[in-house]
Amino acid sequence: MKALHLITVLSITLLFNTVQAQKCRYEIDEIDSKTEMPIKRTEPIELARVNNQPLLIKAQCIGPNKYLKIRYYRYNGFEIRDNEIFEFIFTDRSSIKLKPRELPKKKSSGGFVTVSSMLIFDLTKDQYAQLLNKPVGEIKYYVDRGGYVRDEIRKRFQTDLQYIMQCVLLDTDNL
Repeated sequence: MKALHLITVLSITLLFNTVQAQKCRYEIDEIDSKTEMPIKRTEPIELARVNNQPLLIKAQCIGPNKYLKIRYYRYNGFEIRDNEIFEFIFTDRSSIKLKPRELPKKKSSGGFVTVSSMLIFDLTKDQYAQLLNKPVGEIKYYVDRGGYVRDEIRKRFQTDLQYIMQCVLLDTDNL
């Protein structure tokens, strides 16, 4: 009986450690040759669906500076207004409000229409720490044809943002 209990406990512990030890997947993971600063950018993950399309999110660090990048698709005139607040609402009902960085407007070229847009957020140390330590339950953003929209994050994806934030955590970060 004790042997069965021990095997069960060891199996659960091994499974937990395997899940926790998943490797980060990076688009970029290098040291800049001129500045000698680490540069890391995760591969995109799907955090939610907006306008029936994936909302893809990446974390990035350039040295101690942290960034969050969101790509979404603009079919049927859907566009998240980039001069409005984008809010992450945590499962404990607290939230952070982020203002996207101003980017140059993309124009269509050669008759092709741009079908995706990117929002980039410069994160303060406090904002990064919150995204690292709290699961996200909802997002809130502003669209031209409808005002503010709240989308719930499916339960199984609520810790994914924390996971990619962990991927850009450096040994030199003092959090």
